Amino acid sequence: MITSLTHGVALLLALSLLNYFIVRQWPNQQIVGRVASGILFGAICVIGMMSPLQFANGVIFDARTVIVSMAALFGGPVAGVIATAIGGTYRLYLGGSGALVGVVSISTAMGIGLAFHTLRRRGIVSARWYVFLAMGFLIHALCVLEFMLFLPTDVVQSILDRLAVPYILIFTPGTAVLGMLLLDTEQRLRTEALLHEKSDLLDTILSAMSDAVSVMDKNLNLIAANQQFFDLLGFPRDQFGLGSNMADFFRYNAEKGEYGIGDVEEMVQKRIELSKRFEPHRFERVRPDGTVISVQGNPLPEGGFVTIYSDVTRQKTGERALQKAKEDAERASASKSQFLAHMSHELRTPLNSIIGFSEIMTEEILGKMNQPKYLEYAKDIRRSGLHLLNLINDVLDLTKIDAGRQTVEESEIDLAQILQSCLRMIQGTKNTAFLNFEFHVPKSLPHIRADERLIKQIVLNLLSNSAKYNVPGGKIIVSAGIDGENRVRFTVADTGVGIAPEDIPKVQEPFGQARSDSMRAHEGTGLGLSLSKKLTELHDGTLTIESTLGKGTAVTVTLPAARTIRPAGK
Repeated sequence: MITSLTHGVALLLALSLLNYFIVRQWPNQQIVGRVASGILFGAICVIGMMSPLQFANGVIFDARTVIVSMAALFGGPVAGVIATAIGGTYRLYLGGSGALVGVVSISTAMGIGLAFHTLRRRGIVSARWYVFLAMGFLIHALCVLEFMLFLPTDVVQSILDRLAVPYILIFTPGTAVLGMLLLDTEQRLRTEALLHEKSDLLDTILSAMSDAVSVMDKNLNLIAANQQFFDLLGFPRDQFGLGSNMADFFRYNAEKGEYGIGDVEEMVQKRIELSKRFEPHRFERVRPDGTVISVQGNPLPEGGFVTIYSDVTRQKTGERALQKAKEDAERASASKSQFLAHMSHELRTPLNSIIGFSEIMTEEILGKMNQPKYLEYAKDIRRSGLHLLNLINDVLDLTKIDAGRQTVEESEIDLAQILQSCLRMIQGTKNTAFLNFEFHVPKSLPHIRADERLIKQIVLNLLSNSAKYNVPGGKIIVSAGIDGENRVRFTVADTGVGIAPEDIPKVQEPFGQARSDSMRAHEGTGLGLSLSKKLTELHDGTLTIESTLGKGTAVTVTLPAARTIRPAGK
């Protein structure tokens, strides 16, 4: 008797295997899969009833209740109803006194299976072995009660005495075993689907990448790569693919001369040994056709590594061209600086003589000049000579700064005194005769650490520009102070012709001049502001310009707090 009952359990194992292939082909989420599962479970019911435990005339026992309950639990209403219909129809076909109770027990198993299916979908119960065990016990305990209701008394008594306990003890764990097998199938298929989805996603990502990518496992076998990998590195797809070993790739490259001249196997072995270290690596390789490939590899946690190959040929060509252009520009700049320095030296010697002789003539040191016109000419010669000498000095200063030869001789200086001194100097010139001056510099202005000569040069350049581009009756305002960050700043402002906004960047470049007629009408070389800006930057400071065309200009020099020797007011 027990052997006959366990025969039904063997059918359950066969059912789980067949169900795996059906569900894999047609998932239960699809209606075709549910119908196929229902037919399979119903067919197994029929097979089980073909060789049942014959307890009495027309009364048989088999594993149909286990099978139908699992059909409903895992396949839902569609699979459960189909399996019940097939099993119930065949049981009625067999007939006998137990036909009715047989159909009722099949229906009971389906009902309980659907109930647990619903509870599982709603998250009330989970798929665990003890849940399957409880479900199996409930089904077969109810079946025993149904036997008592529908079978003759003598048959019922015999069942209770001889079969009820083995029936429950065998098919209850049988339900749990089949449930766990089907659950394992479900989870395995879900994992396979997830892996397939991730594999598709990985393929999509790799295909979308512009760089070549390869992934090797711990045995150095290729497990993922995009088409760019084969194209960039020149590996033919008819010889290489997923599963190819890295040694095959190395050997192919060595035979093609990618690694130079030498023993092929020795070169392959050397690279295999390096690869087996699974260490991060980055290098560049030049292929025989001139292609430059950047290779960057990183190890994977469980062995193997992922490598990215980038074609950097254009980048390297551009870098070489840029480097050559930089070197050419440096040579040209050095030649220019050398030429300007040499030219300036050659010009200054005769220019100093011209200035000196013209000064003797204007001062009439050697005697009176009988022609007043000659005296006027001599003054023009001296004035033009001094202007040219200042221009040459500015050019030399710019050349020294550009060449990095301008030194900053720092000392503690009184900026307020320098501003006042420079203002007095500019007030005595011809250009300022019809201008008004304002001086707003507090006596408590902190001293600064800077090069006194260079700071004076900055101030004089700014004052000279303000005087040059001013208007009769205009103002020059000199102000200074310290901001909240302990930075000393001074401003030279005027009410002159001003600068158009689009010309402000231009006037800060060497020989740069504004395009407005009012600016071009004044004599100038375009060196004053650019030189002042460079001298300010030598002190790690900033020079800013604010200007309105027709209203005036304000130039502010701000020095870093590190150059402030004492805080304001102390």
